[in-house]
Amino acid sequence: MAANLIGERSSWKPILAAAAVLGMVIVGIVASAHHHAPAGGVTNVQSPAPALEAPTAAPPSATRPFASAWITLPNGRTLDVGTGTAEERLTWALTEKEVPLPRTFRFDELTFAPGSTELGSDADETLDDLAAVLDAYPSSRVRIEAHSGKVGSPAVNRALAASRARAVKEKLVARGIAADRIDTTRGGQARAGRAEAGNAANRRAEVVLLRR
Repeated sequence: MAANLIGERSSWKPILAAAAVLGMVIVGIVASAHHHAPAGGVTNVQSPAPALEAPTAAPPSATRPFASAWITLPNGRTLDVGTGTAEERLTWALTEKEVPLPRTFRFDELTFAPGSTELGSDADETLDDLAAVLDAYPSSRVRIEAHSGKVGSPAVNRALAASRARAVKEKLVARGIAADRIDTTRGGQARAGRAEAGNAANRRAEVVLLRR
């Protein structure tokens, strides 16, 4: 009887030893997981990706010095003329000595009613800005070139174009620009054979920068 008990106890020893080893392994795994877990017990949280750096702004183009709608004139006056407008490009040409002259600038707002020397209602603000630019560069000189349609008498069309150029000059003089700084001439017909009505390209005035 005693021998049977001793034999049964001996047969349990390997099982108990294996269970003890398994328990130690489990305890070690739990302890290790607890040691590496972040505060609060949250696990398996990926670190956020590093923020991307903002791209470096490209330098302003050499031919487009004014990135915003505002330009500052040498006399300290600022004008809100819009990027890419004729006023902006004229100011740039007055500033950059390397720009060859003469140089022509088309002001889209300097258009006339068909068969008339009367400028459109949008011209006043453009004339104000143009006069302000010329006033800030007192040594500059310009020429006003006006156009007309080609349908009808050539003599009448030439006279109309010349009168339109003088009309623009008069409005600039009225805004304080000396008359001897402004030449006038008639320009060519923008569209051969096209009437003025409905074709603003034949009813426009342009500004030619002659001297800075």
